[in-house]
Amino acid sequence: MVKREMRSIVVFSIGGNVISRDNYKNIKTICEKLFIVSSRYKVFVVTGGGDLARNLIKSSNEGIEGLGKVRDTYKPEDKSRVLDELGIMATRLHAQLLASVFLYKRYLDFLPTTIKEAIRIKNHFSIIFMGGTSPGKSTDAVAAELASKVNAKMLVNVNDVGGVYDKDPRKFRDARLIDRMSYDELWDIIKDKAQVPGEYELFDHKALKIVREYNIPVKFISVNDIDRFEEAKGTLISFN
Repeated sequence: MVKREMRSIVVFSIGGNVISRDNYKNIKTICEKLFIVSSRYKVFVVTGGGDLARNLIKSSNEGIEGLGKVRDTYKPEDKSRVLDELGIMATRLHAQLLASVFLYKRYLDFLPTTIKEAIRIKNHFSIIFMGGTSPGKSTDAVAAELASKVNAKMLVNVNDVGGVYDKDPRKFRDARLIDRMSYDELWDIIKDKAQVPGEYELFDHKALKIVREYNIPVKFISVNDIDRFEEAKGTLISFN
């Protein structure tokens, strides 16, 4: 009987804006680096919606608000669900895009839409791609839940700025990268940030709760460091 090699699992949560930056010029880099990682680990990738999701949500919301003035059946909860569904569609399109580069033909017919589905096909592909799953759950939360279900070694968050800073590096030149922090310290940073469809800043509250409960290390890195995430410069979140 041939003994199957058991590789550690890493889950990547890749921000939508990282994927779509400069009219999607990052796609080649992302896929080449993921391919390198897949030689060492079993890889799951959860993709965000970024500006694509935000623009769809913004346009729909403006239309809903305008039409709501002449409709008697308008319900706020209906709007929230519709906007979330649009965001989910954007995340899945990004997952489909990355999968297409690897010529995963079956992904054209079947893209995992639940964590259970993603786990079920993990032995059929070297890299498993998926987007969002359900309204009210960000892709960071999906990635965190997935990491807990597959006993991942680490959750790697690929964001625009390559880490967590003491202030927004896009606005302040003297922003300082924080190389290591605890789950509680990250909570202090994100607890007052927006938690609405398409606007989950830095990291989702639900995601942080999950990784803390299951003691899953989280590392924030840049797209150029995907293939060497273990030693790359960034921010490591764990129990200090």
